[in-house]
Order: sequence, then structure tokens, then C-alpha cells
Amino acid sequence: MIEPSLDVLAQHLDRMERRLRRWRIFGSLALTTLAAGVALNLTLLLGNPLQREPQAENEDTEEEAIEESVRARAFFLVDKDGTPRAAMTFRADGTPALAFSDRSGKVIWKAP
Repeated sequence: MIEPSLDVLAQHLDRMERRLRRWRIFGSLALTTLAAGVALNLTLLLGNPLQREPQAENEDTEEEAIEESVRARAFFLVDKDGTPRAAMTFRADGTPALAFSDRSGKVIWKAP
């Protein structure tokens, strides 16, 4: 009597593992889609830097003093006061990360 119930339990466990695998795949696809959407929106908002007209060196405006910062393996978005508000980067283990913070610097949303 114990063996049939172990078989049923093993079948149930296999079904749960398949469902979990599907959810992991779905989550990975959703994260990739989100990252692509954010990148596309940033491109649309900031425009294509290759199509911008070069400005003379002496035409520094206040808006240009706070630039979007592109660093090795990271992108940081700052507000008009220079406070970092969003970051797209890689963690130490190599996984991508996206985070948004409020004016005080507290993280209000992150993925994953």
C-alpha cells in the first residue's frame, strides 16, 4: 500500500517541477521584455545621440552639466538635482538588475 502512494507522490512532484520550470522560463522572458522596453523607452526619450548636432565647447548649458552616465556594464539615470534615480547594471554574480529609487535614494522598485 505504501508503494502506490509513493508513485502518486512522485508523479505529483514531477508535475510541480514542470510547472515551476515553465514559470521560470516565463519570468525570464518577461524580464527580458521589460529590459528591452526600458531600453527602447530610454532611446525614444533621450533620442539617438548619433543624430544630435555637435555643439561648440563654449556652449555649456545647465542641462548639459547633468549628463546621463554610461559606465562599464552600467547605466545610471539622475534627476535634475543629480540624485541617482534609476540604475541598470549587473550584479556580482553576473545577473542583470534594474532599480528605481525615490528622491531620498530609497529603492522603490527593482527587478529581479
